[in-house]
Amino acid sequence: MFAKFVNWMKPIPDSKSLIMGKKLITKQYRSWRIKMFLGMFVGYIVYYFTRANITYVAPSIMREFGITKTEFSVIPAVLFVVYSVGKFLSGILADRCNIRSFMAVGLLGSSIINLFFGFIPSLHMLTFLWGLNGGLQSMGYPPAAKGLVYWFSSSERATKWALWSTSHTIGASVVGILVGFCIKFGSWRAAFYLPGIIGLITSIFLLYTLTDKPSSVGLPPIEVYHNDPLPVKEQNSLSYWETLKKYVLGNPHIW
Repeated sequence: MFAKFVNWMKPIPDSKSLIMGKKLITKQYRSWRIKMFLGMFVGYIVYYFTRANITYVAPSIMREFGITKTEFSVIPAVLFVVYSVGKFLSGILADRCNIRSFMAVGLLGSSIINLFFGFIPSLHMLTFLWGLNGGLQSMGYPPAAKGLVYWFSSSERATKWALWSTSHTIGASVVGILVGFCIKFGSWRAAFYLPGIIGLITSIFLLYTLTDKPSSVGLPPIEVYHNDPLPVKEQNSLSYWETLKKYVLGNPHIW
């Protein structure tokens, strides 16, 4: 079963190129670009639902467990430490996986943790679970960044990236309203149950909406379709680790 899961997470193989005219290719590209952008946009909004909700229920949790602000602060701190490290590792892993599965699995796992979070009576277990949630949350950004590069050329990427980045603000804003609704008509636990349910539904939506790179659905690469060649030639002689060291770890601009 684990082997099947690993294969399911791997990049989707190239499909046989679609034999069609330019107009039909343009139609297919337009359709897939809308679906990819919509999936990554909505998906990342809901990632915020299953992460930022804890901020709004902090007072309720502190009252129930009889803890101070300092003691409670450990929970979100653990999340962001794990999230920071996880985002780097997820960026590496996302290169070896397909966009659809990687983004959906992260949201699915985070949603399940939210559903269990309200049942946990121990502060230590809450901290552990929310730290695990940080690792799963780190799986949201890398596949979206990868998808924007695969499906939008360098000449249009800045605009699409700016539009997609509004998902951060929308997610952080809407979750406040959602949590307020939950607390008013339920309890602080409902502020985890409802985002968890929404996250489960959205992860299924991602599986039916997203794909991987254009060639996985029989379309030409974006550089060919948009007549926008890469500014730098690929160096196929470098291994993955050598590429990582040269262009990431050894890049002064990144540091």
